[in-house]
Amino acid sequence: MASAPRGGSHEPVNRQGPGAPLDLCVTIISFNHRELLEQCLRAVKVSAENAHVSNTILVLDNASHDGSAEMVKALFPGVILIERHEVRGFAANQNELFRACEDQCRYVLMLNEDAVVGPETVTRLRSAIETDSRMAAIGPKLVYADGRFQTAGERLPGFWYHLLRHLGLGRFVPDKLRFRLGGRVAASPDGHPIREVGYVIGACVLIRTEALREVGALDERFRMYGEDADWCSECWRRGWKIGADPSTTVVHHRRQSWSSFSMIERERGMFTYLRKRHVGRLRLGLLKTIFLAKYRTLLMIASVAHAFGIARHDPETMTTLKMLVEVGLDS
Repeated sequence: MASAPRGGSHEPVNRQGPGAPLDLCVTIISFNHRELLEQCLRAVKVSAENAHVSNTILVLDNASHDGSAEMVKALFPGVILIERHEVRGFAANQNELFRACEDQCRYVLMLNEDAVVGPETVTRLRSAIETDSRMAAIGPKLVYADGRFQTAGERLPGFWYHLLRHLGLGRFVPDKLRFRLGGRVAASPDGHPIREVGYVIGACVLIRTEALREVGALDERFRMYGEDADWCSECWRRGWKIGADPSTTVVHHRRQSWSSFSMIERERGMFTYLRKRHVGRLRLGLLKTIFLAKYRTLLMIASVAHAFGIARHDPETMTTLKMLVEVGLDS
């Protein structure tokens, strides 16, 4: 796995002193979502306190210009804040946070700023990961703000997954079937199901630092999407396991932080993952053809609809479609 260059020195993560490792380090990257970040921090502080574990929270502000860093300083003085003055990719920022805390704690909770954990999330995830010493990471069930199911662990993505997605057929797979296909189910001591899955979405993941040190950092070729599946794939390759505990629910405000940039980076991440995991040239070529045909068709439909006054002109949508066509497979 790729390793990021070493950064500068930060405020000490473990304030308990030498010889007393923390149970938990919470890491959050913020980027221009001040209100969501505040919700996230308030929720995770409560959840960590309810778990009765020694912990610290680190926020890396990725050159936000909406006052996110100032809000953290004013409302959460106990949080360790790392401020960046230029925007970097997610993997590079997360690796910096990993380096700051992986030798200081037993577990790292990787948390998105748009994720709101429940009061018992930390307790349940910690209990679940401790049922198996080879469990590298575990995630909760993620839902949208309106309660709709989002994910509770996924199979590792491959050719057929992305083929169905770009053909528009993935949406016809019922949530319950998708949930069942996610992995095997095992029982935890408290009776809640723990499922082995291919990977968990990086919005909320509890990671065992022993596994993090062995498997290595996130691959920084993934700028925003795909690094979670890639890291989990490497865990499986090295004999570790990835799990999901759907007994605890986390709200992931995904669409509120979604943007044209997000959509483009998701497609870049997809092709980076498939190339790295050695999907054959023929299959990659087929996906490229379908990918380009899909977005060229959508761009043509949007242009015609605007020209005939059928739909209101949406500059952002048009720009996104044009950029997706330009991204192709080789970006």
